Amino acid sequence: MVRLETMGEELFESYLKGSIASYAEENVKAGHWEEAEAELKAIEQLQQMLPLGQKTEGHDFFKIINKDNNQKLGVIWVGKTDIGGEQVSFLYDIIVDEPFRRQGYGRRAMLALERKAAELGRSAVWLHVFKENEAAKKLYDQLGYEIMKTHFDEISGKTMSFQMAKQIIKSS
Repeated sequence: MVRLETMGEELFESYLKGSIASYAEENVKAGHWEEAEAELKAIEQLQQMLPLGQKTEGHDFFKIINKDNNQKLGVIWVGKTDIGGEQVSFLYDIIVDEPFRRQGYGRRAMLALERKAAELGRSAVWLHVFKENEAAKKLYDQLGYEIMKTHFDEISGKTMSFQMAKQIIKSS
């Protein structure tokens, strides 16, 4: 089992630096950005989304912790948003650290996130996944997430990414 704990400042700063690089890389792979501009665009977008960094209202940053040995397994960034008049959690990022991948921790972290969202009174968890991230897409499918919107390249018409969601049962 895993639990989610609020991320400390030092880990947040390290996470943010890594996020800039990986977000830039994902957007280049997906054909959204040119490599030369990607890092700057990633920084700009993250600064717009998180003007106060970790203290930006409506955003939570968690460590994924192994309940058995208290080891950090990865991180999750989730925000609160309104979709169709409902308060939902939007998963911006989930990273399972390299040594712990392919061991079921991503699945367990997603289930922990769904429990956390229910505790907060959210009606659903939404997320965005690039088409190239087949392992993540497969996990979300297995967990019952449904495609709510498909994003296409405007020129080629090729599928680029998906917006997915799962309704959750609120805690009483």
